[in-house]
Amino acid sequence: MPEMGTQMVQFLGDILPELILAAGGVVVLLVALFTPRGFQTWMAGVAAAVLVAAGVYTVFDLIDPPGMTFFGTLAADGPGRWTTLVLIVTGLLVIALSVEWFTSDARQGEYYFFIVFGTLGAVILAGAADLMELILAMMLSSVAGYSLAAFHRRSRASSEAGMKYFLIGALANAAMVYGVALIFGLAGTTTFERLGTGLIDADPLALSVGFGLVVIALAFKIGAVPVHQWVPDVAEGAPAP
Repeated sequence: MPEMGTQMVQFLGDILPELILAAGGVVVLLVALFTPRGFQTWMAGVAAAVLVAAGVYTVFDLIDPPGMTFFGTLAADGPGRWTTLVLIVTGLLVIALSVEWFTSDARQGEYYFFIVFGTLGAVILAGAADLMELILAMMLSSVAGYSLAAFHRRSRASSEAGMKYFLIGALANAAMVYGVALIFGLAGTTTFERLGTGLIDADPLALSVGFGLVVIALAFKIGAVPVHQWVPDVAEGAPAP
């Protein structure tokens, strides 16, 4: 029994940055829902504190030896944790640049909720070691991105940017899901660690189609050439922060 308790503590410690981001995002959303708009001016500080706390525990994770966690679907290693720190710093910069913009928009709670959860999706994506985890992370970060692109609801350009981003993102997500379904059907597993073994005898054409769809979906998401034409349209209409 004590051994089980120790394992649980270690398990929670491995994913503590992600738990902090998830819990912090929920707190920000609840405050946004149940407090008057005028009392939400301090939500930037709350969101920043959540990101800083997640960053501090990420630094502590760098001391621990690398390994797999969350039932073998998340890699707790150096590259993943350093990427997490970069993403958290980026989120803090976005929050700092957003404060002045909200002098003309009182919906601060919802905005910072999407910032925190978008960061959470990107952090999970950085450490994903399973195809299902990859899809979950992409969906989470995508939903936050759609909402942020269309956040300025009184702006026609912002609404148009959000709709374009949503349509392109929906196509990319569909390609990703179909590609992952093909790979899973061929390999019989979704974990990166076992894909190599499972795909040894796979049909080359079906495997090429599956991986091709996944690569195309990722290229759309990051705006890589030659599927980058949507990026200027969305960036032009989305709110500046």
